[in-house]
Amino acid sequence: MIGITSLLAVSTATLAEMPMIRLLAGTREGEVVEMPAMGLGTFGYGTAAGGGEWWNDTMVVPVAKEWIKRGGRRLDGARSYKTQVGVGQAITASIADGVVTRKDLFVTSKTDVGTPRAPGSGGDLPSHLTNDTGYEYTLFQGQQILEITGLEYVDLLLLHWPGSVGGGSPCSSSSGSQKACRQNSWRALQKLLADGKTRAIGVSNFEPEHIADVLELGGVGPALTQNEFHPYWHEDDLITSYKDKKILYQSYSPLGAPDHMSASARNWTVCPMQQPAVETIAKKHARSPAQVILKWAFQLGVSANPRTKNVTQMDENLVALSSDWALDADDMKALGAIEGTGTAPPEKCGPPMFPAATTCANKVCPDPRAIQ
Repeated sequence: MIGITSLLAVSTATLAEMPMIRLLAGTREGEVVEMPAMGLGTFGYGTAAGGGEWWNDTMVVPVAKEWIKRGGRRLDGARSYKTQVGVGQAITASIADGVVTRKDLFVTSKTDVGTPRAPGSGGDLPSHLTNDTGYEYTLFQGQQILEITGLEYVDLLLLHWPGSVGGGSPCSSSSGSQKACRQNSWRALQKLLADGKTRAIGVSNFEPEHIADVLELGGVGPALTQNEFHPYWHEDDLITSYKDKKILYQSYSPLGAPDHMSASARNWTVCPMQQPAVETIAKKHARSPAQVILKWAFQLGVSANPRTKNVTQMDENLVALSSDWALDADDMKALGAIEGTGTAPPEKCGPPMFPAATTCANKVCPDPRAIQ
């Protein structure tokens, strides 16, 4: 994979080696930015009443602290996750306890385009920005993320979606094309980068047509796109096409969010880690099913953000990418051939963006291709 070098991790108890990925775009001129290949996802699927493993600010603090204590150095969050305050508290405590310094950590957050999604930690959108078409709203969010986390900067700031999933504003999905809002929001990220609020900028849930809109502007382009990627949903062709543009590919829900999907309307009775091919390959290499899936993604050129509260699973995730083992060609072919429970990609789930469960059985999150 381009941009990857293997470096010894710093001050870890269980982590012997963690590949580091050098960002090839999305940074200030002349600045070298590297990130650990494995991160901790901090989004809580479902609701507090059930239907997934729910996280909030209070719950995420001990989890993030444990991740850092056990050697994890990258944390993935977003303004709308409702966990940003807790992530910031965990970082502050870990630094105060002498476990890490700020420079040891790589912190990712995300802003929304146009109409806000759930406001998340830190308060609602000011009324004077309700009808903003992206630029001022994104600047506001970037500053707000720093305030609620207590950080002077984040290492990577992403546009969370290529458009709004709501209605009633110039950037809503009911307003047709959201290209202008995407471009305005990207210009704001470029300014936040120039002003030192973040070390790198990128996108999330962007498809090729959305990427083209931001590249059209010129200037600093995206360092990476963070998209859904797991054995039931993987758009392999995008990895290569983005790599040609020096845009790296990162995965959220790399294990398929099993706690959420087994309880959702789509009712995944067999999650990716339970697939016979995964279990067979795990036994072959004396590894866990999760390690096999994470290694498969990494060998395809995809870094990942698995989410867990379980310390044993944290340890497994942290050593999943070690250089002392590899999947062979037969393994990779078998894992790539898993079809999941419904319509296999790259068939389109939407529109609508939130389709019926029967029409998008393999996907955890909404389909960004429904955004114009």
